Amino acid sequence: MKLEDVANYLHISSRHLSRLFSNELCESFSTYIRKERVKKAARLLEMTSLPIKEIADVTGFGSVHYFTRVFTSMMNVSPAKYRNDSLNMI
Repeated sequence: MKLEDVANYLHISSRHLSRLFSNELCESFSTYIRKERVKKAARLLEMTSLPIKEIADVTGFGSVHYFTRVFTSMMNVSPAKYRNDSLNMI
């Protein structure tokens, strides 16, 4: 999802949409999207047996390596460990 596409859909400029995100959510559009994609990935890791590569694809990350880096950075644990930890909690 691109800022320009969302702005066009809403019939506002991308600059205006960017300012709205910064003012209302105190974060950039790209940060918000990245967080939402990681949240979705976490749910998929918890609730499915999809391979991590497929979860990376489904959530819009360009590669499994980028997905793993972003997920680990945001969640402080790798996707594989996150999945294992969530399975052990059941």
